[in-house]
Amino acid sequence: MSASSTEKGFTLFVEVTILAGKLDEFFKHYDSMLHQITKEKGFLSIEVFRAEEKPNQLCWVENWSVSKSWFFENIITKTYIQQYLKATETLCDGERSVRGWERLGANYAIANPGVYQEPNA
Repeated sequence: MSASSTEKGFTLFVEVTILAGKLDEFFKHYDSMLHQITKEKGFLSIEVFRAEEKPNQLCWVENWSVSKSWFFENIITKTYIQQYLKATETLCDGERSVRGWERLGANYAIANPGVYQEPNA
């Protein structure tokens, strides 16, 4: 692990609980933001999870090839991100939990081909 974290980027873990009955409204705003953020410099991937026992509790994992400081200076400050955060703030039950983690690189990141494709019906 000799490369610095800025060379490998970082992974952002976000956890949030959405108010009952507000999940569809939340995803309307999230989807709009998602289609824009995937075009940003340094974006690698994103995956969203939902807690089985609490369907309104979400977690998503974003992988970026840029440094955490560059992301917070150049991505999170964008108008569409700020609009998304403002629009969804009242839909959340409590605060968002946001944590950045150093990526360890290609030796520790593996996915089967087609892992993000919908299975055949």
